[in-house]
Parts: sequence; C-alpha cells; structure tokens
Amino acid sequence: MFMVKSLLAGRYLLEEQIAAGGMGEVWRARDEVLQRPVAVKLLHDSLAGDDKAAERFRREALTAAQISHPNMANVFDYIEEDGTPGIVMEYVPSQTLAQRLAREQMPIAEAVRIADDVLSALNRAHEAGIVHRDIKPANIFVTTREQAKILDFGLAKLTHSVAAMSSSPVGGGDAATAASNPQQAATATLDQDHLTSPGVTMGTVAYMSPEQARGEELDARTDLFSFGSVLYEMATRQQPFQGDTSAVVFAAILTQVPVSPRKLNPQLPNRLEHIINKALERDRASRYQSAGEILSDLRGLRHELLSKASRPAPVLEQIRKPPVFVSAVLVLLALLVIAGWGLNHLRRVRSARRQFAQVNTLIEKGKYFAAIRLAREVRPYLEEEPRVTEVLRDYTFPATISTKPAGAEVWIKPYTEPGEAWESAGRTPLNSRIPFGPFRLKLSKTGYEPREIADVVDLGPISMTIDLDPVGTVPAKMVRVPGESLHIDNGPAIQIEDFLIDEYEVTNREYKKFMEAAGYRRQEFWKEKFIKDGRAMSWQDGMVHFRDRTGRPGPSTWELGDHPASQDDYPVGGLSWYEAAAYAVFAGKRLPTIHHWYKAAETGSFPDILQMSNFGGKGPAAVGTYRGLGPHGTYDMAGNLKEWCWNSVGDRRYILGGAWNEPAYMYDGRDARDPFDRSPNNGFRCMKYLSSSPVPDALTRPVESRPTRDYRREKPVPDPVFRIYQSLYSYDRRSLRTVVESVDNSAPYWRKENISYDASYGNERILAHLYIPKNALPPYETVIYFPHIGSLSRASSEDLEMVYVDFIIRSGRALLFPVYKGTYERRFQTEPEGKSLWRDMTIQWSKDLGRSIDYLETRNDIDHGKLAYYGISMGSWAGIPLLAVEKRLKTAVLLAGGFPDEVPLPEVDPVNFLSRVRMPVLMVNGRYDFFLPLETSQRPMFRMLGTPERDKRHVVFESGHIPPRTESIKEILNWLDRYLGPVA
Repeated sequence: MFMVKSLLAGRYLLEEQIAAGGMGEVWRARDEVLQRPVAVKLLHDSLAGDDKAAERFRREALTAAQISHPNMANVFDYIEEDGTPGIVMEYVPSQTLAQRLAREQMPIAEAVRIADDVLSALNRAHEAGIVHRDIKPANIFVTTREQAKILDFGLAKLTHSVAAMSSSPVGGGDAATAASNPQQAATATLDQDHLTSPGVTMGTVAYMSPEQARGEELDARTDLFSFGSVLYEMATRQQPFQGDTSAVVFAAILTQVPVSPRKLNPQLPNRLEHIINKALERDRASRYQSAGEILSDLRGLRHELLSKASRPAPVLEQIRKPPVFVSAVLVLLALLVIAGWGLNHLRRVRSARRQFAQVNTLIEKGKYFAAIRLAREVRPYLEEEPRVTEVLRDYTFPATISTKPAGAEVWIKPYTEPGEAWESAGRTPLNSRIPFGPFRLKLSKTGYEPREIADVVDLGPISMTIDLDPVGTVPAKMVRVPGESLHIDNGPAIQIEDFLIDEYEVTNREYKKFMEAAGYRRQEFWKEKFIKDGRAMSWQDGMVHFRDRTGRPGPSTWELGDHPASQDDYPVGGLSWYEAAAYAVFAGKRLPTIHHWYKAAETGSFPDILQMSNFGGKGPAAVGTYRGLGPHGTYDMAGNLKEWCWNSVGDRRYILGGAWNEPAYMYDGRDARDPFDRSPNNGFRCMKYLSSSPVPDALTRPVESRPTRDYRREKPVPDPVFRIYQSLYSYDRRSLRTVVESVDNSAPYWRKENISYDASYGNERILAHLYIPKNALPPYETVIYFPHIGSLSRASSEDLEMVYVDFIIRSGRALLFPVYKGTYERRFQTEPEGKSLWRDMTIQWSKDLGRSIDYLETRNDIDHGKLAYYGISMGSWAGIPLLAVEKRLKTAVLLAGGFPDEVPLPEVDPVNFLSRVRMPVLMVNGRYDFFLPLETSQRPMFRMLGTPERDKRHVVFESGHIPPRTESIKEILNWLDRYLGPVA
C-alpha cells in the first residue's frame, strides 16, 4: 500500500503506521500546510474496488465532519490517493478506555468525569441529528490530559434519514485493546464491522441496545443504552451482557437483567447504580430520553462526590480520648487556617473581577499598557476565565529583544506616558509579549553606555538587536544608529554603516564655544566654497552675510555676539547652512546627509512622536523639554527647529524635521533652502562616522526632488480596455470541497471556525477563519477582512490582531478572514518583488475573495445580501480592483488607505478601477500618515472613487498611519449600521 514518507493529496506526509488490520490501517502523518501532526485512516488496498466499503468510508468522514466538539476526535479532511480513500483526523497521543479498563479498576470519581466528557460529546452529536450506534470502550480514548474523546462514526447515521441504515453483524471481540493510540481503535472498529447489507443489525454485540439486536429503527436513546453498558463496565470492570457466542449475548440483552453493579463493586454510590440501571432499561420509553437528561443526573452525582471529598469525617466520639485530643486540635487549627486562606482567596477573586472590569475601559481609551498590566496582575486569581487569556493574547505581540553583548537589563513603558515608572521586562536575550502601540525601552549593562530607544508594535511581531557601547567609547550626548541598506524615493539602494548622531540639537551653550574659539575668524573651519546666486565669492565676501542683530559675527537671533539670557540649553537658531557646516568641522563632526538624518529619525515609525514634539507655535524650547523620543534615542528631530543636512538639490540645501512654527506634517516633509538663509527656525545637529573610511559619494551627492504621481492628470482606461482587464479576474464556479478544520468556542464573544475550501486556480486550498458572534441571531451580517502588509511575512494567521477586528464581531456581525495568496500560511519564501508578480497576486486575491463569498453563500446562517469588505493599510489600496469586479458586496470600509507610491501595471492599477467602484465606501485615515500622505495619496483616491458623493465619506483624524481605535470604531460601526442595517 503506502510507505513511510509517502505524500498524500500533496499535503499529508506519512511518518509511521500506528495500527493495521484486515480492513484498513492508520498512520501518524504530518500536515505540511498547517504544520501539525494528524492521523490518516486509509481503507485497505484489497477493498479499494469495493464500492460499499468506499461509500461507508466516505459516509464516516462526512458524518464526523458535520460536528465538532472538544470531546470528539475531529475529522479534518477526506482524501483519495491512487483510488484509495482516506480520512484525515485529529492526532492525540492517548490510550483507549478499553485499555484502561483492562489494566485496573477505575476510581469512581474518574469514571464519572470521563462519563461526563462522553455524554457531552453525545449530546452535541444528537443535537446535530446524528446517532453514533457503536459506543464502546474501544471507541473512547483518554488523552494524556485525562480528557475523553469519542471517535469512529463509521456506523453513525442521521436520525432524519428516509430509511434506517443497516449493516452486517459485528463480532464481540475488541481488536483495539492492544492499541497504543486512539486511531488504532478506529481501525479495530473498521475491521470488526462488515460492510452494509440489508436486514441485519449494526454495532458491536456486547454494547448493543435491544432495538439494535432486533433490527428496529434507531434513535438517540440507542447510544444511551450503549453508554450505560460502558458506564457499567467502568464501574465494575465487567460487561453487563456476556456470553460465549454472539447469539448468547443477543439473548442476554433482550431477556436478562444485569447483575447489580453494587454487588460487583460495593463502593459504588447508590445514585450511580440508579443512573446505570436507568440507562440500561430495555424499554426505550423507560430509559433516559436524552444525553442532556443523563448528563444532569451525572453532574449532580459529581457534585455530591466532590462535596463528600471535602467534608471531614465525624470525630466527635473520638475527640474525648486524650491521645486523639492533641491531634484533633491540630487538625482543627489546620482547617481554620485553610478556611481563612480560602475566604481570603475568594475575596481576592472578587476583587480581581472588579479590577478586571476596568480592562475593557482602558483598551477603549487606547491605554494598552495599563490594560495589560492590570490583566497580568489579576490573572493568578482568574485563570479559568477566558476573557483574561483573550486580552493577554489579542492586545500583545511577540517581541524578541537582543543586545550585543547579551545580559542587559530591559525596562519598558508606554511611549505616550514618559512620566510613568519603568517596568522591568527581564534580561537579554528576551522573548516576551509587548502591548499594542508605541513603547520606550531602556537598556543597561555594567560597563556599557545605557540606551533609551523607542519602537512600536502595531502590524505584527517585532525583533530587534541593539549594540551596546563600552563606557567612554561614545562621545557625550551622541547615540548609535545601526546601519542598513536603504532607498531614497525608490532610487538605488545605498549602504549606510553604523554611525553616531547628536542626541539633541546643537545648543546656544555649545555654539558659544565655537564663538569663543574665534570660529568666525578662523578660515580653517569654513571648508565649503561660498556660492550665491550661482556665483562663487571669496571667503571674506561670504562672511559679511553672517552677522547678528547688532552687526557682530554670530547667528541672526543673537545680539552683541551672545545668545538671549537664560537660553543656554535652547537650540541655536538663525544659522545658515555654511555656519552649521563650519561648527561641525570645529566639533570634529559632520552635518548628517539626508540619508543619515532619515535613518536616525525613521519618520514612518510612529506618529505619536508628533504629539510629544514642539509644533505648538509658541517658540523654540530648551532641548529635551518635549519628550518626543526617536527610535534610536534622539530628541527634537520632530519640530523645535529645522535641521540642516549636507545634501543639495539644485542651488539649495536640505533642511528637515519641521519647526515649532510649522505644521506637524513637515516632520516628514522635504524642505530645501538657500544655504545663506538664516531664518530664526533654522537649526542643526551633527553626526560622526564610526569608520575612518572615505564617505561614499552616493551619500553626499545631490538628491533630486521626490517624484510624485500627479493623480489630478490621471485618467482611467476606456471601457473596452477595462473589460479586458476585468476578464482577468473571472473564474469558474466549481465545487468548494469545504472542510471544517476545527472549531474553538472558548472565547466569550464569538465562536471561531477554521475552514478550508478549494481556490479557483491550481490545486490550492484557501484557509479561512470565520468568527460567529454569540450576541446576535442568524442570519448574520458578515464582514470580509483583508489584512495589512505584515501578512506577507508572518507565518501564521492564528494570532490575528484582534485589536483591528474584535469590535466587528462584538457588534453582532460575523467576520470572515480568508488567508489570501502570498499571506500567512500561503506566503512566499521572500516578499513578492516585481510588477508582474504583484499583478498576478492581486488577481489571485480577487479570486480568493470571490471564492470566500461563494463559501458564505453555502451557509444558511449568513445573510448573503449583507456582505461588507474591510481592508486595513495594504488591504485598503490593494483591495480597490477587488471592489470594482466583485458585485456581491454591499459596502466597503478602507482603514489607513490611499494610493501607494509605486505605479503598478495597468491591469491592477487602482486608477483604472476606482471610477468603476459604485458601492458605498468609508475611508478612515490619519492626517500625518507618512506612508500614504493626505494630500498626495488619500484625497486623490477618495476623489476618484466612482461612488456617488452621498454614499462615500472620508474621515481624517489627527493621527498617523493607523487612526485612533475608539474614534475609528465609532465611524465604522455607524457606517455598517447605515448600509447593512442594525444587527438583530
């Protein structure tokens, strides 16, 4: 048949055969797509041509796949390989209940707990209209965590079938008792049961119900009788109906009353014997009528057993005896201590619940650090409450922090609250989870310079390595910036080596030293030729331009060669580019190139720096007054004074960062001025190369103005051309072959279904996560989500950033999250490059969206007429072609969207699709989005939308790329209410 390392269905790699028999075999395998172990049950090759055997096999997979429960072995997939059918199942190392009972008598409490698990699963199956018909110890396995699971639905049937299914008699032997894995029990059942033949019974003889023995129509009460036989055996280690032949066992089931369970095990509680006897009533009308009914009685017994276990035995008659008295007193004191601890613990639990109630409020206010800190504080007292785990999972991201050398202490706090106390995070190398949003890090190690840097967690996990410098090796008030290969305006990559840059702008105090060193009289500091209006001039003629208010040498804001009183630590202003360059030579440094300045500032990192920088219009401030910390430890790169850089553009020099009297978007905005310009808001900071090698010309050469695409002149292609483009997005509606991979019902607000279905291209499968709200009624309005660019590099979609989507589900709407081509589990080994590959992937995204809507249309609990699209960042601009060709969507929400920098191929260029979008569209953006700027990206995109003016809205918040959560939620939910209707 198949061998080790065989690859089935292009996905399941066989690793080890774990069971075999005359009818089939079971393998432990590995799902190469989802990277998890599975069990693959294969029909024996000798039966591959037997239609009845294959149909029975297919029916087993179909039946089991319709239900999902923690106490059932889930079926993930049904496959065929070389004509051999196979069932892909959950693999859980464990043992069968038959093995457990063969080894020893089971404690009563354990038997009741396992029975609870089995009944819970049966109750779920019966609710779905499915009768198992072969409940027995060999089909129940107990995991290493002592959890019971039912498997093997080979004999199961739907109770609403037109006619009863039947099969040949089954022997009473248990071929699975020697199995070491639950999947072996499945093979054993397969081998015991003959294929379907009309007019005969189905099931394993020793556990059959009377109606099975008589060949009558079956219902859910059949499983309850079989369960009663299993419970009898757990309680006594004997089967209730025994005999040397099947005929004798049949007769016993139909005519005899089993031996009293308490006679075989006197330790059994009366209540348990009553449950067993009622489950084994021959008359179905006298038997338990539902699994829920027997489960209720069983849980009452379980509560009783737990109560007795915690109740002290009577000692009153013994306590008077002197030898016992001391022991009794000690026991009493111990009980009092335990009771006191218990009461104190209960008080703490109640207090923890009250505290945790504040967590949601903090999250809604965007105070993620405070929310996570509080959740971590109360977690020891609320370990069993899923919402605590949910918050700690959904509002934190994995972070790997390393230092060179290792062993540095790490402290952390929220970026926007610099006055808060530092919180210890551990020692490097550090693997931790950091709350959503920007944060500050402080690192220290004995013998090394301390570092304080900033970063942000927003679109996925982060990883950073920070170099620490030995004490005394870095000049005072300078910080290290790591080098990298970077692009300016999509130009060629330029390699930047590690360098140092001033922590603050150069101050009046520092510039005064240059003045005192006769800096304006010493030509050796003025190395650059003076060029004015295209004409070179002598050093003497040039120096005439650099006078203060009183005509003395010095900055234009000074008087009598000195700065204003009490402003020693203010940044020096009123300087020309030439004066800044001369001071840098005096200080043994250089002016930063535009490349170094942008690398040190990392202007796109997090816009929160704007809130903490000097753009208020009140004048300059002493350096460091505003706590706008840059990612590498600099201050005031945003605002305060503009900062001269080395590079030229035409006859001007770049001056970056914006100033106190400019709008905040100038932090990332380019500005260039005449190098003789001495405006009061002109300042600078210096840098220093760590290497003594010559500076590459690529860093110092002129940098031309940033090219921008003028969307005002852009026109979409004509309709005949567009129809050609549109045809690329069409696909054939073929079978989805949907598989429910798993179901997670643990979250308090939703049920998560992991589903897969066929893509419309190749032999690929689309994995999707469907979140069903618990606070609404079907049919559900549904939002289809498209993620950000981080999805192209992340390995798993399991940890979806719920901060972006949880409010959709909690509003009572379902959320479908397809794993689009090239993202998460379907990502490429490297990020896609090249316009052709991006075009192909965009078209596949559209087809993935279409197939996902095809899937939703197969579900009765989804309102097919109320579907919305929700894209964030990449999902907002890359989704434009999708919205133009997909007509089944009612509305769309584009968060942090706009035209991208690059011009894609016309087949996917948003310009050619925007005017064809007719559905209502909401755009939500930040004014200071440096990735997709307001004037050159967002507003042109909004204007080009073909949606009627009354049905489109552009909301702009005072934020960066990702708008504030609470305000965005309000806008998005109001929009969905308007165009999908209120949720029931």
